[in-house]
Amino acid sequence: MLTLRTAVMLPFTMVLLLTVGVIAIAQHNSYERMLAEVSNKLLSSYTKNISNDLNLFLGDPFKTNKTLADSIQRHRLYQPPTLTVLEGYLFDAISSLYISQKQINTIAFASEEKFFVGYRKEKNQQYSLLLKDQRTANDLYIFDGNSYHHPTSHKIKNYNPVERPWYRPFAQKRQAGWSDVYTNMDENQTLTISAASPVMQNNRLIGVTVTDINLSHINKFLANEARSTTGTTYILDDKGLLIATSVNQKVVSNTFRRLPPSESASSVVAASGQYIQDRQLNTLSRSTVFSFSHNNTRYFSRITPYQDEYNLNWSIVVTTAETDLLGQLPQQQMMGLIAALILGGGGLLIGLSVLGRITRPITDIAEASKKLTESNWDIPVREGISLKETQQLVSSIKSMSHRLQQSFTSLRKHVLFDNLTGLLSQQGLVDSTSNCVQEQMQG
Repeated sequence: MLTLRTAVMLPFTMVLLLTVGVIAIAQHNSYERMLAEVSNKLLSSYTKNISNDLNLFLGDPFKTNKTLADSIQRHRLYQPPTLTVLEGYLFDAISSLYISQKQINTIAFASEEKFFVGYRKEKNQQYSLLLKDQRTANDLYIFDGNSYHHPTSHKIKNYNPVERPWYRPFAQKRQAGWSDVYTNMDENQTLTISAASPVMQNNRLIGVTVTDINLSHINKFLANEARSTTGTTYILDDKGLLIATSVNQKVVSNTFRRLPPSESASSVVAASGQYIQDRQLNTLSRSTVFSFSHNNTRYFSRITPYQDEYNLNWSIVVTTAETDLLGQLPQQQMMGLIAALILGGGGLLIGLSVLGRITRPITDIAEASKKLTESNWDIPVREGISLKETQQLVSSIKSMSHRLQQSFTSLRKHVLFDNLTGLLSQQGLVDSTSNCVQEQMQG
């Protein structure tokens, strides 16, 4: 059977705990909704900015390449078997006309006759001539300078440009476009993506112009973009392999094998890449936002298809930590929840103490009532919170105890003494004799 104190305190405790629980759940749900909305908007904004800047970063070299193809065709600059005229035009293009396009690494032209001429930018702000024509005996020479008269730094025997990944697909389709990522055959063996444009003359294919962008330049591009964001960005091709990352990590292994993001040296890129790989998110045609946990931190990520009209089919992935999205709000939210629990616990203790003091007189009266049957007329009541109702109850019980005591005393007097003579009755004599015997025994 429940005590009065338990019966009063139990509903109070349940209501208080329910209130704190509802507040905590509502706060958590509100936080999660806000986090989802903020992450979606912020990651969408990051992705849109990167996509727009990438359009310019890749679009300018592509336009340059088409302009080169048009000029070679229009002015008949291809004059085999010696490519001196074309050599001069391409040098002016890379060193003067399009010098502002830092992302361009190489400008070149290859013909159906397997001739090749181009220029490559070097780290020392110089240019190297790449040449295969009658002067090089059908071998590709890389000169340590911008003319045929400079020393040779590298040579590739029996070089066949028409079999390269930037030539054959576009020569067959007779359409401009982007090549797949490939490894150059020069001494640097850099990973490259090329803009290629067929060059037609009298409805006959004479060759293909090519403008190279090293993947290292795309890495630098993403690193610059990341300065204005708080997250990590990387780009995947249509095979799910890394094109570039903003954390300046290698996208190839030591054996020049291209890496998927799950094998990246960056733990965040690897974790998000594994999530994408497991769910094949890079094959979807729509943007997808997802979250994952890594090193006790929750990350939010967005993968967005990036496509253009020239068969480029990539995916942009932006990842940022929860703390970067909302700053100190997660800690503040946790502190608020802890404060609510502390306040709730403190309120519970105070409530239990108050209820204990309120119910104390009632429990004392209940205990004292049992003693009335033993002729114990004193009713001790401990001090508690003074309430009108409990004071009335205590006063009534004490008044009843006093009246019972008087009635019991009067009744006992009638039992022990005769009403007419005032002498001890039979019961009085028995009690008196019994009391005398007890006193003698004690004495």
